[in-house]
Amino acid sequence: MRGPPSRRPNARAEHRVHHGDTAFHTTTALRFHPGELLLALPVRLAAIVLLGLPAAGVLAFELIFGEANLWVHGNFDLPRRLERPLQRVLVSPSLHRLHHSRERRELDSNFGTIFSCWDRWLATFTLCDSERQIDTGLLGLLHYARISFLRALAQPFVREAAASRTP
Repeated sequence: MRGPPSRRPNARAEHRVHHGDTAFHTTTALRFHPGELLLALPVRLAAIVLLGLPAAGVLAFELIFGEANLWVHGNFDLPRRLERPLQRVLVSPSLHRLHHSRERRELDSNFGTIFSCWDRWLATFTLCDSERQIDTGLLGLLHYARISFLRALAQPFVREAAASRTP
């Protein structure tokens, strides 16, 4: 069962820097546009204040989430005997790699970072194992051998080429 189809071409404009990486690896977890981070900050701070979360709890969450984010963006394969049982509860690199696929229907799946149950509950889970090869990156950016820092900063303000849309 799948969630509703996306109306976006291949990734939100402000999130293209992260999804534009064709060499999916741990550093992909660190590729975010500063504007995206700044826009998210007030929402995160408001949630912390409104929920009255303790600083130690927020710090613990950020550390765990940061490590999990590096893990799911890792360019490594798990042994099959470990991968399938692990995926019942946790997000593995192969599950999240599918979320970075060039294929739109795959891009709109496996959003989770730590627990795979969220995608299962929200009907966005797609099973994927390490044996499957996934082509990552955004179609509209594939003609660049390497995206410069300045081009990455401009990404949210540049309209994707028509070729970036997938059927």
